[in-house]
Amino acid sequence: MNKQAKFNSIEDNKYFSTFITGFETVVGDLLSKYLDKVKIELLLDGLVVYSTTSSIEKVKKIRFLNNSFLLLRFFNKDKNIPLDRMIKQVLSEKVRLPVRLPSNWKTFRIITSKENQLVSVDKQLVLNLEENIKQNFGLKPNRSLPQVEFWFLSRREGYGFFGMRLTRHQDYAKSLQKGELRPELANFLCQISEPNNNDNFLDPFAGSGSIPMEHVQNFSSKHILASDNNSNAVNRLKEKIRYLKLNLSVENADALHLDKISDGSIDKIVTDPPWGYFGEKISDLPKFYSNMLDSFYRVLRKGGIAVLLVGERDSFENLLSKYQTKYTLDKKIYTLVSGKKAGVYKLIKN
Repeated sequence: MNKQAKFNSIEDNKYFSTFITGFETVVGDLLSKYLDKVKIELLLDGLVVYSTTSSIEKVKKIRFLNNSFLLLRFFNKDKNIPLDRMIKQVLSEKVRLPVRLPSNWKTFRIITSKENQLVSVDKQLVLNLEENIKQNFGLKPNRSLPQVEFWFLSRREGYGFFGMRLTRHQDYAKSLQKGELRPELANFLCQISEPNNNDNFLDPFAGSGSIPMEHVQNFSSKHILASDNNSNAVNRLKEKIRYLKLNLSVENADALHLDKISDGSIDKIVTDPPWGYFGEKISDLPKFYSNMLDSFYRVLRKGGIAVLLVGERDSFENLLSKYQTKYTLDKKIYTLVSGKKAGVYKLIKN
């Protein structure tokens, strides 16, 4: 879809947006932070339905959402309508849009999805709907490279949605390095840390830099430091921030010691520690986590926040029970990263 396309602003549109599984506990509050007069209509695992008086352009810019759609028709849970019947119902009512499409949008296609998997439906129904959209909006079907997509989605909970897709993220398989976090996840982690423009911010396992780069480009801080004990990763990150001209300090440092950082000088730590089963070899993961928490405790100020993305949830949670005098567990979110179970933990230094 054309990134330069603009919509006429219409108040009180309804939308549905997808997001990373597990973060439904924070999505509602974050939407209210970025959009005007938000009303949450429905909140599911990985999907939220809401209305707002903010413009479509503002909705499209939200970083922590995967994809956003203008809601055209909602099918309630008690009906549990199959995709074919959803299309028939839309055809019987005729497709209507609450906004005027950008003038440079000329082509479209119809996508059908059941439980997050693309599926096929009756071809004649699709042809009939294509003709309906063509007649109503002057758009031409293009099933390979359209400028607008109309989606039918069926959820396992029984809800159904018909909407016009507003956003499209790039192919992360091609754009991200191995182990690099998706921007939506990096944004969520930064959001959970309660970013403040007076913060001294640290990511001590910076790796490819997805967390500190997300932070420096979308949040304000007094100082942002990214460090890692892998000199090759540090050099690559330095080159990247020079090219992008970002105000971000990068150092080669061991996160388990952080010798160059003064006691109590860090306000926020947001990081993705090694999981122990990718490229890194960690013989004693509980000991590694313990040394990490001790190191973070020293450099954090009292009341400082650490947000950690952890792969070995059981080991980490067993260890946390021994750190109750040092940290308060403020938030725990279970999610998936590249199909693997993970946990997000927000700790506050006592």
